[in-house]
Amino acid sequence: MPLHVVSHAVAEHALASLRAHQTSPAVFRRLARRVSLVLATEATRDLALAEAEVETPLEGARVQRLAGRVVVVPVLRAGLG
Repeated sequence: MPLHVVSHAVAEHALASLRAHQTSPAVFRRLARRVSLVLATEATRDLALAEAEVETPLEGARVQRLAGRVVVVPVLRAGLG
């Protein structure tokens, strides 16, 4: 399985705070969510896009939308319920 190293400033900052012993549980949860959003963004970087047209308040605009449906399946772990 290929390895992809995520090198992102927001992820690095959050990971540094996650590792700190003085980080409270509430802050830890918030930072873990932030890291998961960065990882999800990286994981979906190469999804196929399709051109579409939307109507803005001023005029029509060409946009890119996901070409297919995306399904997210969580890895089962304790505390998910």
